[in-house]
Amino acid sequence: MNKVLEFILNNSNYLITILLVVLMLFLAILEKKRKLPLISLIMTGLAILGYVLAAFILKDLEIFGLKIMMFAVGLAVLALFVNITLYLITTYIFYFRLNLVKFTANSTVNKVYAYLDRRSRLINFTEEFANLIGIEKNIKKKYEEIILTFLVDSQEMNYDVFLHYIRTLEERDYRISITLNDGKNLLLDLMKRKVIYNGKLLGFVLMSYGTTALDGASFDSRTFYNYLNFLGEPICYFDFRTRRYILTGEMMNLLGVSDNQLGENNFLSAVVKEDLNLISSRNLTDKLHKIYYRLNTNRGRIWFEESNINYEGHYYAIIHKTDFSHSKMNFRNLPELLETTKLIYERNNWIALLLVKFSNLPKFIPDIGKDVGEVILAKYFSQVASELGLKAPKVYRLEDFVYVLIIDKKEIYNRFLESLNTGKTSFVKTGIIFNEIKYEIENALGIISSENAENPHPETILKAGQEALSLAADDKYPESYCIYIPKPTPTVDFKDMGIDLSDNFLDDILKE
Repeated sequence: MNKVLEFILNNSNYLITILLVVLMLFLAILEKKRKLPLISLIMTGLAILGYVLAAFILKDLEIFGLKIMMFAVGLAVLALFVNITLYLITTYIFYFRLNLVKFTANSTVNKVYAYLDRRSRLINFTEEFANLIGIEKNIKKKYEEIILTFLVDSQEMNYDVFLHYIRTLEERDYRISITLNDGKNLLLDLMKRKVIYNGKLLGFVLMSYGTTALDGASFDSRTFYNYLNFLGEPICYFDFRTRRYILTGEMMNLLGVSDNQLGENNFLSAVVKEDLNLISSRNLTDKLHKIYYRLNTNRGRIWFEESNINYEGHYYAIIHKTDFSHSKMNFRNLPELLETTKLIYERNNWIALLLVKFSNLPKFIPDIGKDVGEVILAKYFSQVASELGLKAPKVYRLEDFVYVLIIDKKEIYNRFLESLNTGKTSFVKTGIIFNEIKYEIENALGIISSENAENPHPETILKAGQEALSLAADDKYPESYCIYIPKPTPTVDFKDMGIDLSDNFLDDILKE
């Protein structure tokens, strides 16, 4: 042991060389991992710190009869071993993922939006997906800031829950609606596919809906039609090469036709006249497009959604019935309103309710339908919430066309009152655009803050708000909004009424 210690002390330059190798390995791991390797950082830092202490500060210190330099050497060798191991693992993962990206790029014409590892965990989104969302830097923090929710399989979830949701080892297709913090909605049809090379699973990719050469399979148009027909839904697609609409059995029954192929004019004759211009102005490109139009069917006017896909290198317009579920808002009910009002008041000792009654929206419903009415409601509340600075507003439905919005901060409430006073608000009157048509929405607004209520009970606050809304909705009321103010308690002057309540007056009555 003494000879080993003597050799180390006489050849401290070797220790410096080891430390340099440790540092270089750390930098190499950092370059390939693209994020800070914490274990490597700690071990490298301890090794360098140990050498500095042993060589310059505590060089005469002995622990258990051994010079401290011996411990510094042991720490450096341990750091070297750890960094070599991490470097080998990181390099293997790096080139494995590099092969995933390289093979995918050579094997598909579709746009790839995300790469997943062999356990279906997200490696990274691509620049194409970042551009689609409108993110300048393709990093996780940016996605968490700009994306409010994902809607997948009728389930609403945040960013982290979505990543967990797609962590399955199966291939499948997703129809995803993404709600951004500016109120915009993006609808994506994505495929999750395995990437296999030389019999090894490299990982998974999320890419735009269409064909892929990753599995080497090939399909013909008949397979495509059979797949759509198997879904058992009223669907058709427009083939831009043959200029014909191909209908599934359900679509044939709905339109009352006996042929599953219709020419353009025959199909367009079923389109509601007011919506024809939407079809004539569409522009088919490699970017996702969505338009909505109504068809006259055996069951009356029904809304359909049209979007384009890439299949076998050819573009098709897929038309399917829609209820706009991805564009609607999840309105909460009266018990939830009362419970939330109670909790917020207990927390803040203050709350305000904005009650909105849509005055003229019912007039549009016979023409546009209830589903589109729900879409207009969602757009309206997204617009006014953005105006107030509310990122994820909760809206409560009291009855048809009467809704409640909660404000839990006085500064937001005061800013709202100021906008009402100046007329710079969308609450009472605004234009909502749907399907390139602008609907002028007019509302009555009842406003109540808790300090003006008789007591802080949720039922009392809500009742006061309903009184204010009732006034605002009255045609004789001068404004479209009403702020609830408590009625003053009347004071009675008994002297003016000729009543004497003095002691002398009472004594005289008692004597009698």
